[in-house]
Amino acid sequence: MKKLLAIVIAVLTVLTLTVTVMASDADFVGEKEFTLASYNGLTKFTKSDAEAQKLEDSGFWLLDQKETYNLKFVGFLGKITSGAPYTFASAGSDDGKLIELSFNDEGWNNKHKRFSPVANTLSSEGMPIGISLGLTDYIPDGRRRDNLMANYMPAENYINEGEGEYLDENNSYVIIENNGTKYLVFSLELWPRSGTLDWFTEIVAANTDKYVIVYTTSFVDDSGNMYTMWDWASGFKATGTTMLKSYNLTNVDKARDGEGVWNYAMAQFDNILAVISSNIKSATGILTNKATNERGVETALIGANADNGAHTDNPTVLLTKISEDNTEISVAWANAFKGIDESSITTIKLDKIGTLKAPTVDTSLPQIAMQYNGTNSAYIYGYEGNTFRPNANMTRAEACTIFARLLLGKQTIPDGYTTRFTDVKVGDWFYNAVAYLDETGYFFRLTSDTYKPNEP
Repeated sequence: MKKLLAIVIAVLTVLTLTVTVMASDADFVGEKEFTLASYNGLTKFTKSDAEAQKLEDSGFWLLDQKETYNLKFVGFLGKITSGAPYTFASAGSDDGKLIELSFNDEGWNNKHKRFSPVANTLSSEGMPIGISLGLTDYIPDGRRRDNLMANYMPAENYINEGEGEYLDENNSYVIIENNGTKYLVFSLELWPRSGTLDWFTEIVAANTDKYVIVYTTSFVDDSGNMYTMWDWASGFKATGTTMLKSYNLTNVDKARDGEGVWNYAMAQFDNILAVISSNIKSATGILTNKATNERGVETALIGANADNGAHTDNPTVLLTKISEDNTEISVAWANAFKGIDESSITTIKLDKIGTLKAPTVDTSLPQIAMQYNGTNSAYIYGYEGNTFRPNANMTRAEACTIFARLLLGKQTIPDGYTTRFTDVKVGDWFYNAVAYLDETGYFFRLTSDTYKPNEP
């Protein structure tokens, strides 16, 4: 009888604990709030088939918690494997040989095979996902961009047309929605290159009616500040004691650290809510901060690395919660099958966020041979004395005038537009053209308050 009673008490205790955890998890997310989850480092769970099964099971657990967390997105952020097996020493100076050796290595391929089931599980059930590889997932340790992800989780398998877009397996975005507000969720490569960031800025500029959340592997450092690893003035060379000095990655493809990404791409926009990254060393595994652009708009900065100890027997994910008004962003560790670690909850209050507005970039350009009142409209007039000056340099003002006429389909550019450029004055012959292009968003990459209209 005593044994039976003990069993009953034990069962009731387990049930009580389960109810308590689930109630706590449900309380974490308010009625009109939502979350995003990310696996911030997975090397522990790609080393063996037994660990990989736990990883796949955690994907099913996340799907079970979809309503509890109002979960909209799952990202894979940071190191998935423990490193490409071949180094420069083993391949000499032959990069092609290095790639061949690593790509054909059975052990490294197996680690990728162990990762793909959890990603496929989530994606096949309609959960939007993104992948941003870590340092050890490139050949070797970031020196080259070559990686195996296209072989095991090609982007076309999880980015659906009309719901997002991708450059490759490490650069993509998806569109999610909560309470009528839409969000672009980007997954960007480790140390994004200029071409990647140009793609990013074009997408964001055309979607100013949506907030933006960015996942990228290495953005904040071990203090929670934006990484400043490279000396921009000396040709993108690594500074300090960083490992990049030996890899010389920056001289290869103009990669950018956290500060470089912010200055080159993000600071010009007011709709970027948060940047979430991994690759940090912290006792708690989570660091938070804020960045502020020139207009006083704030962006939450989050660094989290589960490989530092947040993982237990089962994988731990980072939950990022967005408040109803988008001004509070909370993060917490959630362990598969156990729920949220309440001691890890951290909240960032954004004192000023951007106001969403309709996109002003018109991507539907008219044909060159425009029809205007039944005849082709002239968009180049030439100079006085019926001259064309074919060998002269075209000024910025002249180029603006041509583009404005093409875009409007009119010979005369109407009044009513304004410009922020202090060296473009009302009454200048080119004022309407520059003002039209500025106000409608075609100068979104320019942060200066001068345009220098008479320069080539």
